[in-house]
Amino acid sequence: TQVERADQAQAAEKIGPEDQRFGAWAMTLVKGEQVKFALDPAFARSLKKATVRVTYLDRGEGSFTVLDHSTKLTGTGRWKTAEMEVSSPPAELSVSTETDLTLHMIEVVR
Repeated sequence: TQVERADQAQAAEKIGPEDQRFGAWAMTLVKGEQVKFALDPAFARSLKKATVRVTYLDRGEGSFTVLDHSTKLTGTGRWKTAEMEVSSPPAELSVSTETDLTLHMIEVVR
C-alpha cells in the first residue's frame, strides 16, 4: 500500500530499545500536533473495509487518535502496534496526539 505523508513532522533517529530499532523511519509529533497521510487514490477507492495498523513508541502517558479510534499509552518504552478495523476508509488518515508521540509506520491493509 502506498501512503504518503501530507505534512511534515520531526524525524527521529535511534529511538526506542536497542532490540527494537525503528528510528530510521520514525517521526515525533509534539503534544497537540496532527499529521496527515494520503492513501494512493486508486487503492482508497477500492476499499470497502480495511485494517489500519499504527506502530508507535509506547512511552509516557496520554493517548493518540486515528480515525476516531483512541489508543492509550502505557509507558512500557517498547514499540507497539495498534490495530483498528474501519469501514469505508477515507483517502486521508490523520493522527492526533495529546502527548509527545513517536510513530514508526501507518499501514492500511485489506
